Amino acid sequence: MVFEEILFTKDECINIIYSAKKFKPTEGVSNFFDNERVFYKDENFKKSYDVFVIENSLANNWIFNRLMSWFEIKSQTTLNRNVKISKALLHKYKKGDLFEKHIDINNEHINRKYNIGIQLNNDYKGGNYNYWIENEMKTFSKEIGNVILYSADIPHEITEITYGQRISFVTHISKKLLNYKNKKLF
Repeated sequence: MVFEEILFTKDECINIIYSAKKFKPTEGVSNFFDNERVFYKDENFKKSYDVFVIENSLANNWIFNRLMSWFEIKSQTTLNRNVKISKALLHKYKKGDLFEKHIDINNEHINRKYNIGIQLNNDYKGGNYNYWIENEMKTFSKEIGNVILYSADIPHEITEITYGQRISFVTHISKKLLNYKNKKLF
């Protein structure tokens, strides 16, 4: 199943983007605005974007709390409140950047179950967030504040940015966050 809904205001999204300057970067990762670059390109797969790790701290736990409450409502699943999402990522795609079609469950991320993202801006061209259900391509809304939720095994992509920059907040629900006693997973 796939869900999307406007959950954050434009002002809250601007706050998330600009408060990234206040967040202490994780060791080994530079500030979001200093362009820590993720780049991988070969003949079979391409991805390129800037990334900033955001810790789930007192300053920004309101974002995580809202997302987790929304997840519980949409999935009708109770999360294990003894475990929290420790971090999220801000992805910044500039002109020419993209993330080719892929799934998020792999050898490095075997415990991922669901992806959650927030569309933080829409003053760019290209950068469609496409996903596939039974070989039918669909596209998430670019409306600011739109939150998306989908299974990590659903193929998805970010198409090439042709103008401006695309900024989004991305996190994951892992197996350890799920309360399997109340199992009603979609």
